[in-house]
Amino acid sequence: MNSCLRKEMAKRYTGSARKRGRPPQNGLQPPEILFRALEAIHVYHQIRLTGAKHSVAVAETVARLKPRYKISPTTVKRALAEFQPSGANVVFTVTNPNSLENVVLGDAKKIRVGLTLGVGARPIYPRFNASQDVSH
Repeated sequence: MNSCLRKEMAKRYTGSARKRGRPPQNGLQPPEILFRALEAIHVYHQIRLTGAKHSVAVAETVARLKPRYKISPTTVKRALAEFQPSGANVVFTVTNPNSLENVVLGDAKKIRVGLTLGVGARPIYPRFNASQDVSH
């Protein structure tokens, strides 16, 4: 075996060379991802309240948010799974206050409140084709 080749192989297997692939982020994500997920959850629930099925609500959510965000149906489903898992009784809820209000922070900075994040019961949407419980 060639000595140059042997040295190169030793670098690969001892870890002294640079690691391949994407650098680790250690779970760190930019805040835009959180904003996109929360807005997706809010829009999804608005659509579900009109009686739409899950798949239609996911597609409509993507259509409404596509002009502002890079979003896909998988992103919407992932946000729902992360913030409102199906087995949980208490989940994060996203609501839109009736009136947009300015909030003054400690340094006299004003911010506008658009969506509010809270904790509450998981929303339940009845199936549109559920059988009616009729007692004879």
